Amino acid sequence: MVKLKKSPPTFFLFLCLMSGFIHAKNVRHLDIAQDEIHNKGRDNDKDNEEIICKLFKPNIEQISRFFRLAKQSQDFGPLEVKYSSPCIATGAVVFQDGSAGEWMIYSSGLGYVFFKSKELIVFFHKHNEWIDPFACTYGLGDKPEC
Repeated sequence: MVKLKKSPPTFFLFLCLMSGFIHAKNVRHLDIAQDEIHNKGRDNDKDNEEIICKLFKPNIEQISRFFRLAKQSQDFGPLEVKYSSPCIATGAVVFQDGSAGEWMIYSSGLGYVFFKSKELIVFFHKHNEWIDPFACTYGLGDKPEC
């Protein structure tokens, strides 16, 4: 018979507390300034991208879910190259902790919040409920990711 060693309860409490700091950002208030914006800085087929980006229309519930599930970092450099999309949405957000700022989210699930404190946080969540017109086109290699 194998006896399992019990872990101290403080270890599990620590894990539960830390998991909230890794990627939970609950939204108190959210405004959508614009959606389906075409990123004007891209050189690719701008006319078609502008039409296609009209399919990207995230709503308040979808964006709130994105912030709640997204991983956060102050540097997601490689993701910016891999998951850049011509379709963006912008707005303002106030989180439950009182922090607030302006946000921008690509249809790919890469987003930024420019906090009023002048801090920039990058958010990433790949599997969102909105329509991403460029799904399955991301990746750095020859095979796109879905």
